[in-house]
Amino acid sequence: MFNTLKGLVGKLAPTLHSDRMTFWVTDLDGDKEPDLLVGHIDVSEDKDAPYPYLSLWRLRFNNGTYKAIYAGPFLNGNFHAARAFGTNPKRKAVFVKHISCLECEPIVYLTAIDFDAGNDARPFEFSYSEKHQDFAPTIEYELPGMGHTVEAKVETRLLSPSEKGPHLLQFFDMKEGEGPNEWWAFTCKNYRCDYQMYMKRPSSEFLKLWQSAKPL
Repeated sequence: MFNTLKGLVGKLAPTLHSDRMTFWVTDLDGDKEPDLLVGHIDVSEDKDAPYPYLSLWRLRFNNGTYKAIYAGPFLNGNFHAARAFGTNPKRKAVFVKHISCLECEPIVYLTAIDFDAGNDARPFEFSYSEKHQDFAPTIEYELPGMGHTVEAKVETRLLSPSEKGPHLLQFFDMKEGEGPNEWWAFTCKNYRCDYQMYMKRPSSEFLKLWQSAKPL
């Protein structure tokens, strides 16, 4: 199966290196048919620091031809999960795990991608800013501390898709001296996920949601 897929993709994209290629098969759109994700590790041309980046495509067969929908690049990236997420219970988002840098203590991020957003792959954007103004296509998944971020153990959970939300929950278990613990509830609308945050003690409603949510 793997060699068959490798041969197919090699014909479609002969510039890709077969030894840097991998595949994931999953149903993303709820039609009970498997969807093919192709991952390729691109290595930067910097001789001193040849950084590895993950490029990701979803291949879809349509009207006798294959259409490739692209997402990336992601520094030292890898497929993390495909999970139902957001407002549509029939569609799955692809969560890619990647890092902020190689020559430092990196922040580990997740990026959630909808490969069925029209004719494009669209990431969900999250806000962690105090004024709820700045959004980026990254979920803070692991924090390094070491003066680069707060020192905290982060736990992330997903709720079942719904129109109202929330859709994603996080608990920041702060190390001593970093301040009170934080509980975040993200609700997504039109691919933008804004938050409600509790410090010191979450609400009883949040705790009920937390218990029903699944670890990501």
